[in-house]
Amino acid sequence: PPPSAPPVPAAPAAAPPPEAKKAIELTEIEGSVDNEMNVLETRRTLRAVYPDLRRCYEVALSTDRTTRGTVHLALDLVPDGSVSMTKVTAGTLKDSTMLACVVGVVEKVKFPPPPLGVARVRYGIEFKSQGF
Repeated sequence: PPPSAPPVPAAPAAAPPPEAKKAIELTEIEGSVDNEMNVLETRRTLRAVYPDLRRCYEVALSTDRTTRGTVHLALDLVPDGSVSMTKVTAGTLKDSTMLACVVGVVEKVKFPPPPLGVARVRYGIEFKSQGF
């Protein structure tokens, strides 16, 4: 009898359908600086930490998929550009864990040194999502 043919491997399992894309949007809703701080540099500095702020939001969404809203912050800067104080001044987000995370991220930001030694930055962010 002819030699038997090797077994035919089973067809690979079909890949699961891709998960619907989960979109998270962070939008600047206000921003101001005093003491001759450069507004564009300040925005760029804060936008650089959006990935960390997004992680704060993802954690909040994992416990409450309807979480969304605004956070308004006030930051006091010292001569080397470090943040000496971060405070939530207003907003519609009430998740205390998320707000603590946002404050924790922002208080570690290093800004360009304020031209007049100290400065106050006010910044608002809207957090919203789709697909969660």
